[in-house]
Amino acid sequence: MRKNVLLTLWLLFPITVVGVLMWAIFASLGSPRAMDVPAVGPGAGDTGGANALGEWLAGNDPNAVDPALWPGGVEIHLPLESLAAAGWPEHDVPTLAPLGAEAAHIWTPFVREGAYVFVLKPYDVRSADRFVLRAGAEHAHEFELPRTNPGRTAHTEPVVVVIEFP
Repeated sequence: MRKNVLLTLWLLFPITVVGVLMWAIFASLGSPRAMDVPAVGPGAGDTGGANALGEWLAGNDPNAVDPALWPGGVEIHLPLESLAAAGWPEHDVPTLAPLGAEAAHIWTPFVREGAYVFVLKPYDVRSADRFVLRAGAEHAHEFELPRTNPGRTAHTEPVVVVIEFP
């Protein structure tokens, strides 16, 4: 008798597990999406976790996002001491422009916490792959926005990218 009960329980266990999993799947279909952040990696629509694992195994930051895709825009910080160490003139205020852009797309910074800060809206960032930073006629530096970890930045706030000079 005891063997029969144990055998019955053993055979019912997988059926019960499948039933519980099916119930959990159907119950979760009505709930909102748990992940409301930009997907990481190529083709990361609903498989962002798998791509994040691949990024981590490759030695990259799995939480890094492309700033051009961040919905809140980008704040580019240029530390003043980094510019001075690179030999940029102190009296010339740098300007930022998309590479090959017209004069209508030139941003001027404001100074905050020892850095020049450029604030770019999402539509400004998506229209350019590379940017050029100019100070005077002699100094120019081309760069791409590096992938960055937004941390706890809200989607409505701009993600901060710090550009250091060698």
